[in-house]
Amino acid sequence: MDVAIVGYGAVGKEIEKEMLKKGIDDIYTIDKDITKNANFKSVSEFTRLVGPTSAIGADVYIICVWSQEQVLDVVKETKLRNKPLISIETTCVPGTYQKVKEIVKERANVVVFPERWNPNDMNHGIFNQPRVMGGDYEAGRKFYLRYMLWENIIIADKPELAELCKIVENAYRYVTIAIAEELKMLIGENYDELRRLCNSKWNIELKEARDGIDGACLPKDFKLFNEIFPKNTLLFKFAHIVNEEYVRRKKEPIE
Repeated sequence: MDVAIVGYGAVGKEIEKEMLKKGIDDIYTIDKDITKNANFKSVSEFTRLVGPTSAIGADVYIICVWSQEQVLDVVKETKLRNKPLISIETTCVPGTYQKVKEIVKERANVVVFPERWNPNDMNHGIFNQPRVMGGDYEAGRKFYLRYMLWENIIIADKPELAELCKIVENAYRYVTIAIAEELKMLIGENYDELRRLCNSKWNIELKEARDGIDGACLPKDFKLFNEIFPKNTLLFKFAHIVNEEYVRRKKEPIE
């Protein structure tokens, strides 16, 4: 089976690495950024250079780009012969699945399957933990069962809930870290010990307060959450302000 991974950033590379361990599919990587060292610069180039003269394309397209706009651009360029599976592993706003289906109609199966992955954490890799899937899940589950356990593919009732799930997960995590930052600003150097004591209670899990909330996913998804829900309560809006203040104070010189 030919599998094309579109978007060869950190997630795309990790997916390829884990798939190659199984050795059951032919994996091709695609990214317009030549510094990423993918096999191809575009889906159309991949189609021209791989497979029979009929330019059949891949059996599965795993999309790991950055935004809904980029997802749609990829889909418009994709060959849809033999009804391939299109798996959207990109974190994207609700409605992306529906827009993709409007483009492909019945010529492809489409699933929303947002990645879950914690780098350098062997217990929370690409394929060895529960993940949420929505859309044409029968076709999606059939493919991913080559790499995952049945119980780790969690089916959403509606594809838009699978799309929203990753955004809400990270927005919630952002807020819980901001709470930890607020507490550390209030309590000071005793926070870590207080956290240890509080977390001895079965229903308490205070987060660490490190150097501020950064990285690619949390800030992006938190921003998406506030764009999707502009009328949300003050808690989610002020978490960003708390983080900025925490980072500012961390940078202040010690007297």
